[in-house]
Amino acid sequence: MHSAKLAAFAALAMAAGSAFAVVERKLPAMTVVENETVSVDSMNATDVRSANQAIFSAALRDSGEAVVTGARLGEARLMYVDARGVFASRPVLVVPPYWDILRRMFSEDPEIMIDIVGDKVVVDGATANVETLRRVGQAKELDPSRIVTQVTYSAAQVGELVGDFLNRAGATNISARVIGHEVCLSGSMYDAQSIEQLRKRVEAFLKDFPGLSVNTDDLKVYKQKILINIEFLSYNDTIARNLGFSGPEAITASLSWDVSHDLNYKRELSRKTNTVGGHTFVPASTSTSEGGESGGGGKTTTTPAHTDPKDTLERTRDFGRTLTQSLGSNAKVGVTGVQATINLLKRNGAAKTLYMTTLSTQSGIEAEFQNGGTIYRTTPAGISSSGDVREIEFGYIIKTTPYIIDANTINLEFNLDNKQDVSTGNSYDDLRLSRYQTKSKYLVRPGESIALSAYDYTAENESKKGTPWLSCIPLIGEYLFGNTEDSSTRTKILLVVTVNWSVEGDSEITRKNADELRDRKVEVEMP
Repeated sequence: MHSAKLAAFAALAMAAGSAFAVVERKLPAMTVVENETVSVDSMNATDVRSANQAIFSAALRDSGEAVVTGARLGEARLMYVDARGVFASRPVLVVPPYWDILRRMFSEDPEIMIDIVGDKVVVDGATANVETLRRVGQAKELDPSRIVTQVTYSAAQVGELVGDFLNRAGATNISARVIGHEVCLSGSMYDAQSIEQLRKRVEAFLKDFPGLSVNTDDLKVYKQKILINIEFLSYNDTIARNLGFSGPEAITASLSWDVSHDLNYKRELSRKTNTVGGHTFVPASTSTSEGGESGGGGKTTTTPAHTDPKDTLERTRDFGRTLTQSLGSNAKVGVTGVQATINLLKRNGAAKTLYMTTLSTQSGIEAEFQNGGTIYRTTPAGISSSGDVREIEFGYIIKTTPYIIDANTINLEFNLDNKQDVSTGNSYDDLRLSRYQTKSKYLVRPGESIALSAYDYTAENESKKGTPWLSCIPLIGEYLFGNTEDSSTRTKILLVVTVNWSVEGDSEITRKNADELRDRKVEVEMP
């Protein structure tokens, strides 16, 4: 009985000792570059083994040194064995040769993870950092066949980035949300062209975020109304000078500025002048002639410019500072000084309205006005073709396109083309056109009047006087019984444009600013 107990106790002791011998120690992981061999601590093992010979192989050399050789990408256990069995193990990760480079590329991007999955290198994570996304693309180029990039954008972070971009671009009333693979913009803008331009800018900003598109369906156009008042004035230089004004040349050249305002304007001026059929158009820059469609001749004169020589065809000026001396060196006026000075000249008979019209349009939509007609000219018939009828427009042709920038500013593109038919015959070859053309771009405020240009118009007249009937005798009657007198009148033509507009949402601000401009006290010093 006693011997049976001893045998049982011995069996339990052996079982306990055996169980203690197979307790496996977990060692830190190590990496091995594929196709390279590294030495590891043998841990006094009698043997080392690989849990997966396809990933790496392990061996114990005669010197007692353990070595591991990487075979292909993957992870397996390295096992240490002695007489008791496997007493320790460590994970071995076989990595590609560029592993350290890859990890350094994203060392400052904790949101990016790099793992070995099967025989692939997977780069995963979510970010809104443009530089990080660029490095992801560069990482892919290290091994295109085995590197898999699954880095996506963070919708919340991208939305914040687009919002900051919109604020920097001045679109503070536009919001952005990322829904799926779309950046959805919402809000209101002044015209369809502005919406399209904003869409292109946001698309350019998102070019480093692959798979994202821009949706502008929620962008609406403000309800608006723009009125452009156009007035042609005749200007009597003699009366104006008697009143102390220096003349309208100051409008296109010698401008004095009110430094309390800061708006820019760019002016592109192209003018053509000739003297044909008794009419002379003398612009403030260049004088040329424009003949007929078939190159018919005509009397051409080159007239000296009436503006400052420094005035060029393209120049940038601070027009928002307005014409403090638009019509005279002694007139001290502010933003509304153009209209105030013109009204003063009208009351004293120095200026008179020749023609006035008002155009109504919306931001980004061209408004066109024509006061004239169409000339129909027939081209000469050729040997194998019949004559063709050509349509040629004449008169005042005005084309203007406003672009609202904000409640206080509008960008106005203004084109004026004045063509007058001065032909003396009816054939196609006798076509003669006098032409005055100006193209301008300005930034203006609501209720502000601007003088776009001034030019001279000379009309030549011929009158005959003599004894009735006798002066009509052929050849000699005019010389014996009559006389002929030539006279010419020179008139300065002034073009003044006033812009007013109202927009849903900021019309109250616009109306308030316009009222302030109209009610502003204007002082005009008389000589």
